[in-house]
Amino acid sequence: MKKSMSFAAVALMALAACVTSCTKEDIVATTISTDPTSVVMYVDSTVQLQATVEPTNAKVTWESEDMNTASVDVNGLVTAKAAGEVKIFAVSGTMRAATKVQIFNNPVTCELEMLEVKQKKCTVAVTPSYEEGYYYCGYADAATMGDISDAELTENVLANIQKYIEYYASMGYTATMKDFLQQGTKNLIASGMTASTDYVMFAFGVDVDNEKASPIVKRLPFKTIDVKPSSMTITLQYDSASYVTKSSGKVDTLIYFSAHPSTEETYLLGGAEKDYLTEKFNGDPAVYMQNMEASYDSKGTLEKYLRTGVFSIYASNPEDGSQWVIIAAGYDGGFTTKMFTTEYTYNAPKNGKPARLVPRVQEDDALEIEEVLPFSYIPGMCH
Repeated sequence: MKKSMSFAAVALMALAACVTSCTKEDIVATTISTDPTSVVMYVDSTVQLQATVEPTNAKVTWESEDMNTASVDVNGLVTAKAAGEVKIFAVSGTMRAATKVQIFNNPVTCELEMLEVKQKKCTVAVTPSYEEGYYYCGYADAATMGDISDAELTENVLANIQKYIEYYASMGYTATMKDFLQQGTKNLIASGMTASTDYVMFAFGVDVDNEKASPIVKRLPFKTIDVKPSSMTITLQYDSASYVTKSSGKVDTLIYFSAHPSTEETYLLGGAEKDYLTEKFNGDPAVYMQNMEASYDSKGTLEKYLRTGVFSIYASNPEDGSQWVIIAAGYDGGFTTKMFTTEYTYNAPKNGKPARLVPRVQEDDALEIEEVLPFSYIPGMCH
């Protein structure tokens, strides 16, 4: 009986020991994996990792190979601390599974504010989250923007910038990502927008060193229909003629015109022989002005040739009897461009009489073409 009691006591003691020590802490995995196996993070961001083990009740602990780059808590929550690469391990007994973590400096985030919409220009303030941060700001038709995610938008923009960088490299120039980005707080201009159209201005931060875009895109919708066109009018008139004799003995006749706008808003002034206008631009003054504007714009000198107040232009070496068309295109309130034209016939100097221009259309009857939209800006990038 005593012997039996001893066996029973041993059995009870073993049972008690198992209750206290044969728990999950003693169960180790036979297989282990992590999800995801690789992840991209930004400094100060967090990501939750998961471990899958067999058996499912095996104990898992988490480790970081470099706590200064990324830390991980007991539940697998990773916190990025510094730019670099690090492995985070899920551990069970002798079994280990790793997640590769790439950490980039946090791209700047931006706030957008609409300041004004005037003279075909949309002015916005972009305020980055830190002064040294680089960002991209652009705009697009709202119908296009509605179907594209933030990730797709940033990916497409950065891919296009890379194409420009490669293009310039093929031409022998050195271009970098920084050349296409802004820094600090800027007032940005968007031009080439069409009247009565919904647009979306957008901005996102860019980590220049790693060429990564912020996961946060700030969007700002606006309507060009809200812009009120002005009552700008322009009077065109012939001013004078002068003559320059060159060393070769050739005489150039310079014919001066001026434009007199009714407001201080900007306009572009041009002129051409009617035959030239017909041959090159199908006689359409709007197409001629669009071509002239595009030429200035491509050289970065458009603003230089936009006028306010009274300015003169000249035509050289006109032939006797030639017909001239003088054109002023007003940038009058944002999105409505009015064009004013006056036609003249050139009379060469004869019998001691000076050269002069004879108006073919009186100034009061100057042709006014409304709603010429848009001029030939290249849309898509604030600058």
